[in-house]
Amino acid sequence: MVKKAPKKPAKLPTKLPKSALPTMRCFLACDYAGRVAAVNGEKTSLQGVFNVVWVENVPAAYGQFFLFIQLYGGKVKSALKIIATNGSGKKVMELITSTAIPFEPNETREVMAKVPILPVEEMSDIQFVASINGQKIGWPLLLEISKNSN
Repeated sequence: MVKKAPKKPAKLPTKLPKSALPTMRCFLACDYAGRVAAVNGEKTSLQGVFNVVWVENVPAAYGQFFLFIQLYGGKVKSALKIIATNGSGKKVMELITSTAIPFEPNETREVMAKVPILPVEEMSDIQFVASINGQKIGWPLLLEISKNSN
């Protein structure tokens, strides 16, 4: 038996605990992330979304790219921290937003973090984990490191 969908989507409760964390909707790596003009204001523009980093040899330094994270809801004002580790568990990078982000119930926040250089020390995936106040949010972003055979 198929149930009918409710006519109105359910809203999240607005009375959240004082430090409720937002939920992650999206976590991507891309060549560029920014805001651009649109008919009704601005929109988010992501260009060159990828999940594989190609290198000739290791160690290597992968050039500038962006991490895009979309978060929803919550009730906290805090910086967002992103830590990247390689397959051996070694931390290769840490990013922290320069200002505290105010998260509110039923609101979406977008974080576009510029990664100047990603050190690639071994041929293993690099995992990015986002956290707020020391608590992980969402899921990790995994970038595969592959040898460029050209």
